[in-house]
Amino acid sequence: MIKELVKKTLANYIIPSKHGYVSHNHDTILITGGSNGLGLEIAKDFLEKDFKVIILDIQKPPNDLYMKHHKLIFIEIDLSDINSLSANITKSFQLHNIKENSIKVIINNAGITCGKSFEDLDKAMIEKTILVNYESVVVLLLSIRKYMNQDPSCLVMTIASVLGLITPANLTIYGCTKRALIELHNFITASNTIPNSVEYQNSKIDSILVLPGQINTEMFKGVETPNSLIAPVLEKECLAKDLVDHILKYNTSLNATIWRNNIYNKKQHVFYAPFYVGLVPTFNSTPWLFERFARKFSGMDQAMHKYSK
Repeated sequence: MIKELVKKTLANYIIPSKHGYVSHNHDTILITGGSNGLGLEIAKDFLEKDFKVIILDIQKPPNDLYMKHHKLIFIEIDLSDINSLSANITKSFQLHNIKENSIKVIINNAGITCGKSFEDLDKAMIEKTILVNYESVVVLLLSIRKYMNQDPSCLVMTIASVLGLITPANLTIYGCTKRALIELHNFITASNTIPNSVEYQNSKIDSILVLPGQINTEMFKGVETPNSLIAPVLEKECLAKDLVDHILKYNTSLNATIWRNNIYNKKQHVFYAPFYVGLVPTFNSTPWLFERFARKFSGMDQAMHKYSK
């Protein structure tokens, strides 16, 4: 009995299971905003591993991606068209013969930014940023429930941002939408652990939240990094590879897999990158005067001065 208990403890908490969460033989990966930036790199990594990948984006991915990978499906869709989003997704899935219970991993990566001062914000841009960055994520998850492979569960990875924890000047709306994604992750995670929450436990959705710092993509082109030593810019290729590796090693027998490599995770299915992001929640609990000094010292509120959009 003791031997079996030790074996089970090692398998579930100390030594990762060799059994993968996803299989390229029958599982499909869905990525929003997968035609460029981080999403494109994630799509490339999964395609190289012979997975079937569905990209939802308003822009087409590079042509050479089609020529090299026959398992790529591109669905042109405007995530800001929230009223027609559900109908457009259903129609496109039927057109491409996407079967029910086939999507194993959903990566919510699509996003736009609004780098303007508060006085220069306009209603149309505010609404579009909220629709693309947050509301479309909720509608998408509700719209494709029957297409999710929930045996034992469907994995939802949401790319939020450290800016959802602490937002610099001129990124108010963007930071708000990323904070909303953080709370969506918390809601899904909490709902699956509440004993009386039968409705959500039966949904069989696992959630991983990604909180990256600045990534070298076109989204923040022209942004000056305040301190490259403390807050280095992430290479999208390296981050994509790391995220794909975590998904492939994910196993529901573990309380979480990501926490092994991050002492700040506390088994909450959260991935911080780089290291300093894990310190931000603690930073937010400090006295206001200290926070104000730290913001000024870091230069984060001046970083958007040369933003190109």
